[in-house]
Amino acid sequence: MFNKEQWLDHLIHATPVEGYGNRMSMFLISLEAWRRGIDVKYYTIDNPENKLLVRYALSHNGRTIRFNSSLSYQLPEATYNLCQDKDQAKKRLAECGIRVPKGEKLSKDTELDDLAKLANALTYPVVMKPVSENAGQGVFSNITDEQMLFDVFAYLTEELKYDEVILEEFIPGEEHRILTVGNKVVGVVKRVPANIVGNGKDTIKKLIREKNKSKQFNPVISKKTIDIDKEVQNQLTKAGYELDDILEEGKRLYLRSKSNISTGGDPIDVMDEIDPSVIEMSKKATEAIPGLELAGIDMMIDPETNEKAIIEVNTRPMIGLHVFPTEGKPRDVVKDIVDFYFPETKDIERSRLYFDFGKVTSSLDGVVTKEVVLQSIIPKPYFAKRYLISIEEKRQQFRRDIRRNALIEGLSGYAKNAGQNYIEVILAHPIETKVNSFFATYYQDSNYTFDIEEEEVWQYPVSIGFTTATHSDNIVLAEKMIKDSNEKIKKLNKTHQAEKAQMIQQLDEERSQVSIYKKAFIKIERQKNTLKVNQKKQKTMLNKQKQEIEKLKEELNRKWYRRLIKSKRIQ
Repeated sequence: MFNKEQWLDHLIHATPVEGYGNRMSMFLISLEAWRRGIDVKYYTIDNPENKLLVRYALSHNGRTIRFNSSLSYQLPEATYNLCQDKDQAKKRLAECGIRVPKGEKLSKDTELDDLAKLANALTYPVVMKPVSENAGQGVFSNITDEQMLFDVFAYLTEELKYDEVILEEFIPGEEHRILTVGNKVVGVVKRVPANIVGNGKDTIKKLIREKNKSKQFNPVISKKTIDIDKEVQNQLTKAGYELDDILEEGKRLYLRSKSNISTGGDPIDVMDEIDPSVIEMSKKATEAIPGLELAGIDMMIDPETNEKAIIEVNTRPMIGLHVFPTEGKPRDVVKDIVDFYFPETKDIERSRLYFDFGKVTSSLDGVVTKEVVLQSIIPKPYFAKRYLISIEEKRQQFRRDIRRNALIEGLSGYAKNAGQNYIEVILAHPIETKVNSFFATYYQDSNYTFDIEEEEVWQYPVSIGFTTATHSDNIVLAEKMIKDSNEKIKKLNKTHQAEKAQMIQQLDEERSQVSIYKKAFIKIERQKNTLKVNQKKQKTMLNKQKQEIEKLKEELNRKWYRRLIKSKRIQ
């Protein structure tokens, strides 16, 4: 469920589902900039594949920087191209004395004999991956024999159509993502492959399902679920398990060999416990690549020996990993990023207002417009309150009326349904008395019949403007409603069980009665059958007697006839 300790305060309730996943970096950076009074514009661009690409621009004091997710367009082209070519990037790092995996870049026309020789020289297991690709796409990290080597090479060059691949040594250890801004390390997460932990009661299949449910409140991994595919099935088989097996309590079972977040992995913050040598190596890597601004450095670290090697440098890192880790401390790395690009805003206290990112993206995705410019704000603090109101009639009309009056007063917030007969209202304004006096001012003698069930100071961000909706997006309230619903379900379940037991008893009694009726019916049927048999016997006997009577009649008639003839002769 929702864990406030895993969230930065200024993002609680302010992070929309439309920003979950691939648009998280765009949302976080643009929100931080907007809250400082920096102008924000979103826009779409054309591309050869006819896909809708959304970009954004930040402007302040006459200077504008355009972004693609976390990548700024002011990054020198040479720097971008160098990092895109993983082979060239490795060579640059190696020249600066940084350990990287040994290996070579190969074309799709490489002879299989040459491929096998290189793999043998590197020693198995080896890694094969595209020269230029992100998010672990096309990476095969544990090639153990020649046949597997040839199969992977054919798959990458023939099916996925890559012209070049890299074959390199396998570096053992745990994979880490180090986020650097300029020459400063601002975040370190350990990326753990998709896994589950047993409780001694549930099957592996159920544990996977529960693990996926636990991801839904994390904006970065909510859609990065563990799919039960061929790789997962193979991992289970190797470990000696099946989906219906119960996993031992406390046992952690890894379901994939790669630690990619996109395939169900977990980002765990380890910034406070990482060895200082990791920080130094990361800084050295940023210095080795001229012009590098924002980077995600992938580093393998052996937990036993602390040996390290950098395997990649990314110029468009997923910053949400550090803001929303599954374990450890959330890091405010977005502040460091905006500080870097707009240092003149460092000392501006950011507002805790937020904007409707969903409306922005829906307008662009729906091709309603090609650009959206956000309303600029002057960052300043505000006072906010939350009300939970019970009202049985005119709920929709009441919500609209609250909105109209809130806009008259210049209040921000919302009025949204919060379950049956409830409305949740958030009111915010720099002047505290405007918030506290709102309901007394407008609804002391109104035609609405309502009660304020809960009233509390609201410590979390508030949306600019005032909106109404049929459903509240307050996660805490949703959890409370779920908890209340679960309690009701438990009570209903108890009632159901009692009614079920009573019905079973009645059914048993009815079955017993039916049994008596059934026995009586069988007895009657038997008597009926006996009667039919007796009737048949009597009928047969009666027919036989009739036949005998007929015979006697015939015999008697013959005797009388003879006597009559004899008497006539005598006369």
